[in-house]
Amino acid sequence: MRLIRMALAVVLITLPVSARAEQKADPYKLLVAADSSSGIYMQLFEQLKKYCGDTPDINLEKIENTGGAVGNLDAVFTNKANAGFLHSDVVMLAEKGNKQYADFKTLLSCCPEDIQIVALRNSRAKTGGTNLGITTVNEKTKEFNSLQDLDGYDVAAAGGGVKTMQQLVSEGRAGFNPNAFEKGGDLLPALKEGKVHAVIFVGAAPLKIIADLSRSEYKLIPIGDSIAARLKSMYRSTQITYPNLLADQVQTMAPMATMVTRPVRAPIVKKALAGLRKCYAENLSLIQDTVGTHPKWREAIEWDRGVWYWLPLEGDQDPAQNK
Repeated sequence: MRLIRMALAVVLITLPVSARAEQKADPYKLLVAADSSSGIYMQLFEQLKKYCGDTPDINLEKIENTGGAVGNLDAVFTNKANAGFLHSDVVMLAEKGNKQYADFKTLLSCCPEDIQIVALRNSRAKTGGTNLGITTVNEKTKEFNSLQDLDGYDVAAAGGGVKTMQQLVSEGRAGFNPNAFEKGGDLLPALKEGKVHAVIFVGAAPLKIIADLSRSEYKLIPIGDSIAARLKSMYRSTQITYPNLLADQVQTMAPMATMVTRPVRAPIVKKALAGLRKCYAENLSLIQDTVGTHPKWREAIEWDRGVWYWLPLEGDQDPAQNK
C-alpha cells in the first residue's frame, strides 16, 4: 500500500503544471452589466443565472453599475464587465460615432424591447384658427394617431430611449423634434403639462409605468407603416397590448434585448461564452414555461442571431434547425 501511495505521489509530481491546473480549474467568472430603469435586464440576468449561472465552465456574476443600457455598454467598453445587456440600437448608434464598437458582438439575442409611444388622449396641441392679435379663435385640437402625425412637434425620451429616438429621426426619417431628458420619471409630467406632445419608452412590454396609466388621459400610438419600413433592417416588427389604455395589438418596432461582449482570445473565455450560449439554447423552453419568469421570454428563439453582429463560437447552430 505504501508503495502505491508513493507511486501516485510521483505521478502527481511529474504531471505537467498545465495538466494539474486543468484538473483544479474553477469555473470562469463571467461578469455581466445588467442595469436598467425598468428592471428588465436584472430579471433576464437572474432567470438566466438560475439555469446557466453555476456550471463546471461558467459562474455568472452581476456587477454593480448605473446608466441602464448605455451604462452597461460602457461597462463592457471600459473592461469592467465581460458582457452587458442592452437594446441593440444602443450599440448600433455607438458604432456610428466610434468604429471600435463594430468589434463588439452579440453573445445572446433574448427578446424584443418594444418602442412604446404615449400621447395624451386629448392633446394640448392646437392647429388652424384665426389670429386676432390678442387671441386666436376657431382653433382645433391636433390629434396624434401615429408617430408620423407628430412631425414638427416635440417628443421626448430618456436613458437608452434617447438612442432609439435618435434612430427614429435619422434612419426612420421621423419629423418630430427630439428632446432628451435626463430622468425617465420626468417624461410623463412633461407630457401632461404640454411641454412635449408624446414620450417614448423602450422596453419589454408590458411596462408598469404604462400599465398604470389611465385610459381617460393617455393613449398608445403606432409608429406607422412608412417609418417602420425604413427601420426594418434595424428593428423587429412587434405588436403591443395595454388593456388599461384600450390598446390592442398596436403595431410598433423593437430593438432586441441583447447581451453583447467584447472581442476575446483566451480559450478559457471562449469556452465559457460558448457554454453559456449552448446552455441558454438548451434551457430556453424551460425558462419560457416556468411560472413567474418574464413573459417576453416567450418571444425568444433558440440560436436567434438578433440584429447586431453575431459572435461566432464553437457549437453554434442555425435558428431554423430548431423549429
